[in-house]
Amino acid sequence: MLSLLGKNTVQIPNIYEYFEENQTFCLVQEWIEGQSLASLIKEQGIIPESKVKEILLMILPVLNYIHSQGVIHGNLKPDNIIFEKSTGLPVLIDFGTVKSTMGLKINAQGQIINSLIIGSNGYRPTEQIAGKSTYNSDLYALGLTAIYLLTGNHPQNLGINQLTGEILWKNKNLNLSLHLANILD
Repeated sequence: MLSLLGKNTVQIPNIYEYFEENQTFCLVQEWIEGQSLASLIKEQGIIPESKVKEILLMILPVLNYIHSQGVIHGNLKPDNIIFEKSTGLPVLIDFGTVKSTMGLKINAQGQIINSLIIGSNGYRPTEQIAGKSTYNSDLYALGLTAIYLLTGNHPQNLGINQLTGEILWKNKNLNLSLHLANILD
């Protein structure tokens, strides 16, 4: 599936080969020359709202495409979005779903009874932690990635409202439009 996805968009690396060696699954994929969002924020500091909106508008169509193909990325985070040097477009790397499909266990009724927990701490929603990723799991992780870009704080370093479970990120003295804040919430 990943080899097909990469052939249809420049925002997903091409898969050239896959094989098993010494009981380890291996992928040979296209090298993406560029800078990850994680390294961009380390180099430049927090990202202005206008740039974060631009990034979201470039990534959402790719997510829509992969979701329309029945694929969940499963590991969206700042390290896994690279701005490709020659095109300037964000490229999604490290598709966690490759790992999750290999770890599925199905009962006699065809229901998933166990799957690997994929994703990265702070960027995984509760359904993904429970091993039941859905398309909205990617949107949740993308929203938290945007919050990281705006605040410079990883999600696990943000407070939580103990009554509601809401992530407390707007208390970082941001000059942010209500519109974007509501979308991210």
